[in-house]
Amino acid sequence: MANILRIRKKIATIQEVEDPQDPGQAIYDPDKLRDLLSSRYRALFASDVRKNMFAVGSIDPITKKEVTLQLN
Repeated sequence: MANILRIRKKIATIQEVEDPQDPGQAIYDPDKLRDLLSSRYRALFASDVRKNMFAVGSIDPITKKEVTLQLN
């Protein structure tokens, strides 16, 4: 996430974020930082769109030899 938002952190506390509305400018205000990060988080993880559950068909067991072969 730090690469997406170009966050500069100091001891796990966000001090500033590049303003997405005005590239090259930084946001320092804690309330604005909180709002921006909250909206980004919601957009990434808390969508209102209902999604179908991820489904996988049956998975056949494999042998240790097959695992080793794939790792090599």
